[in-house]
Amino acid sequence: MTNKMNLTALYFAKYNIDEIAEENGIKTFISGSNDLYIELKSGRNFKLSEDEVKYQAIEYLKNQISNIENNF
Repeated sequence: MTNKMNLTALYFAKYNIDEIAEENGIKTFISGSNDLYIELKSGRNFKLSEDEVKYQAIEYLKNQISNIENNF
């Protein structure tokens, strides 16, 4: 993931995962090569695929839109 749109999707995906991460013992981080990883309590890391990053970004945006629609 290198272009600006993909970096934006990367951060949206991170935000979506971060919403539930702490309560489940998960941390997220973006590597220097712009990959999104999740880290479990055990210290094990997993790199998310581009398809998963895209899915998580879309879910985040859908949730944001829903919140706006239901709170105005």
